[in-house]
Amino acid sequence: MQTFDIHHGITLGIAKAGASIPSGAGNGEIIDTAGFESLEFLFQVGPFTSIAPVVILQHGDESDLSDATEVDAEEVLGSFANVPVPLAVGKVGYIGKKQYVRIRQEAGQSLYIVIAVLGNAHTQPTADI
Repeated sequence: MQTFDIHHGITLGIAKAGASIPSGAGNGEIIDTAGFESLEFLFQVGPFTSIAPVVILQHGDESDLSDATEVDAEEVLGSFANVPVPLAVGKVGYIGKKQYVRIRQEAGQSLYIVIAVLGNAHTQPTADI
């Protein structure tokens, strides 16, 4: 039987902590993709009633994202809007080529948490943190 090891080829980061973006608008943490070939955001939506979160991805070349622009649709796999019910989980992939990426919540009830999964590490194994 083959062994498929994703553990040593990924690292995790918090893209948005539980309380870092309240209901409404705000930026998540900046994710540095240096040393990795892929980025996936895993998220859980809060218990919204009728206002689902409106979330976009932004990217840029500056470490503080002072040059942030919205990621083009063809550089995003999936959607934050495709979550069927409150408290559901989802995933959104980034396939752009900028080094720095973040989520931006434009409106709606807060996402609970967003975890950035950086994959296909150039140097393996990655740290166990």
